[in-house]
Amino acid sequence: MAPLVPGACRGVRGVTHHWKQLVGGRPFDWGGKVDMTPADVATVLAKLARFTGHTRADADPYSVAQHSMLVSELMRRNGYSPNAQLAGLIHDAHEAILGDMSTPLKGELRESLGGAFVDAWASLEKHVDAEMCRIFGLRFGLFEACKPAIRKFDLIALEAERMAYMDPCEREWGTPKLPSECAFPGAQPWPWRHARDEFAGRFRLLSMSLI
Repeated sequence: MAPLVPGACRGVRGVTHHWKQLVGGRPFDWGGKVDMTPADVATVLAKLARFTGHTRADADPYSVAQHSMLVSELMRRNGYSPNAQLAGLIHDAHEAILGDMSTPLKGELRESLGGAFVDAWASLEKHVDAEMCRIFGLRFGLFEACKPAIRKFDLIALEAERMAYMDPCEREWGTPKLPSECAFPGAQPWPWRHARDEFAGRFRLLSMSLI
């Protein structure tokens, strides 16, 4: 009998059952409960490279955790509530399960596969987003309501990150110009342990002020 591997095991009546091993060795069934703690999520996001690793070759990877901190900080500086700041902090937490699929790839798949891809991916993201809200103690309805604001500051963060961490490119990104209140992410990406600790610390601070 061939060894079972995550993502390809035979279940009842020979039906293929897809699953994923999480940090700590726990299994995740697609569409099921995400058995992770906030500390687990912080660790995974701190090790996950934004831009699928295509930042400057002479720099360490820029993590999804550091990006999430930037979005949350921009929301804080613009007077948003602790609840909204937490929504900003975990807006990409689903990537701890789904990975960081780049926006250009999503666009290409959307055009190639049409509504089938859009609906399937949106369903996966929504389920994992809801699970992350449960893990972090944030109401899912509030998270959904914060999405327009998150989108605004996500784009501002994207432009700041492009300037700080990406090589010059002959093509325009079409991102908005940076406002004066933007929290520039800094000259260098954080080491993953620092990114993990900053993310976890921001969560602990915000969790004491949730409504």
